[in-house]
Amino acid sequence: YLIWLQLQTMKKHDLEVETERVISHFFILLDKHRTIVNNLKYPFNKKSFQMQTQTKQSYEGYAAINKCINILQIIFILHNYINYKYSIPKYPRGEFELIRKLINTYSSILKKQMTHIQYFEYLLDITFKELDNHTLYCFGQYFHNIYAILKLLNDNKNNINIEEYMRTLRAEFIQDEFLLIYYYAFTYKDNGEKKFKKLIEETGFFHNLHKEKLDCDPDTIGSEEHKNGIPFELYAPSAFNHD
Repeated sequence: YLIWLQLQTMKKHDLEVETERVISHFFILLDKHRTIVNNLKYPFNKKSFQMQTQTKQSYEGYAAINKCINILQIIFILHNYINYKYSIPKYPRGEFELIRKLINTYSSILKKQMTHIQYFEYLLDITFKELDNHTLYCFGQYFHNIYAILKLLNDNKNNINIEEYMRTLRAEFIQDEFLLIYYYAFTYKDNGEKKFKKLIEETGFFHNLHKEKLDCDPDTIGSEEHKNGIPFELYAPSAFNHD
């Protein structure tokens, strides 16, 4: 009995040490997230970027994130124009023009080989690659760090109160960040598997996301209200809920 008791005590101690390691690692990654956001700059090389566009201003931190969200809006306009024949406005100058050139280069060929949702993924994917390029690949680090945090919490959900730490994590993000992650995780694949998207659905990461700004009800397709909405659900309901 004493041997058994000693073994249980050792297991409990090891678990406490591991839990402390996880918590410490969580706050280290969280602090790293703040550092990455503060160092985001779009475009990073303004002179080089200005040669391709008419943009003369650069944006830093949350302003850079907001700017990238604005750029992604062109995807929604193109998507609805191609699939629902909405009238398309004149493209603004600057970085939008750069994205338009990339899309026009390949879209006419690939559209014939893709389903409705595959084409939408394609539009998002090439846009994110361009954004990553013009932030000196800081976006790659930004998304990888968030993935690492979610994986750390999800892998240790039996040893810690995961929802307590998820609340702390969600409190770090503004709505523009949630939106950015929403579309990036949907397109990101690792060996053909959407691991980032799966993690978000398992942890309910988007619980604080204002979902009404995203997908519209399929019954309202074509209405003026949802003219720029994406008419399908990209995530399982669990991504927006938690136990």
